[in-house]
Amino acid sequence: MNFISEQLDIKLLDDVQSPFPCIYFQFKGKFTEQASISGTMTWSAEMDQRPNESFEMVWDCREMNGFEVSARTEWYNCMMKYKSRIAKVHVVGGGLMIRSAAKVMLNYFGIENETHQLLKNLPTGYQ
Repeated sequence: MNFISEQLDIKLLDDVQSPFPCIYFQFKGKFTEQASISGTMTWSAEMDQRPNESFEMVWDCREMNGFEVSARTEWYNCMMKYKSRIAKVHVVGGGLMIRSAAKVMLNYFGIENETHQLLKNLPTGYQ
């Protein structure tokens, strides 16, 4: 899986030292509804192709500077569908508002999560 757009890049990380496959998201600029729709379609397809697996995720928000409420709503709806198959989410960087919004969403769904200021603070292979 390899998705590249102006506001979001998504790739599957192969070298992660984790029992789960890891999907890496790099958010760039303002996250729009259209970017959210395209992005959720991409990672939904990956999860649907592997229905018996759980996933770990990295949300790299270092270059994100905001989001549209409609983008968050779209993302939320997809998270609702797959919440039982998301083992853990690492949230990297981003402003206080972005980190807080991510943390609230993840805690609401009961998904284990960690916040990291820097990508290099993640375990080996997550960069």
